[in-house]
Amino acid sequence: MNSDNYEKHEGGNQLPYSALEEYLQDHYVTKYPDLDIDHVMQRMKDLMIDSHLSGAAALDPKRRPGFKFEIVGFDFILDEDLRVWLIEVNTCPFMGPVLQQSHPNFMLDFLDDTFKLTIDKIFHNQGTTRD
Repeated sequence: MNSDNYEKHEGGNQLPYSALEEYLQDHYVTKYPDLDIDHVMQRMKDLMIDSHLSGAAALDPKRRPGFKFEIVGFDFILDEDLRVWLIEVNTCPFMGPVLQQSHPNFMLDFLDDTFKLTIDKIFHNQGTTRD
């Protein structure tokens, strides 16, 4: 934190999944023709499910009635063999300029998708959606 290089390389530390797919397509598929890029996303999903299941009991220890949800962020890294590693899970995920630059309506779409997956399901899709 006190280094002259602190945050110097932050621009390369965050990218949308579509940019990762493009990078893998450009740099790995020709080198490894049998590479299944979808496997990377599936592994990320598996790690997210495992994380949720491992901490589900702690999410509502008092078992309060009613519906509840929380938005979390997952940070991953790929090693040189394209193995997916979970770095951390954040209860207050950073949704900064990288996402907004690559997807200008990111926050609106994010909220819309979140409500479709949660509130709309509870109320049987009776609400209106943004189009």
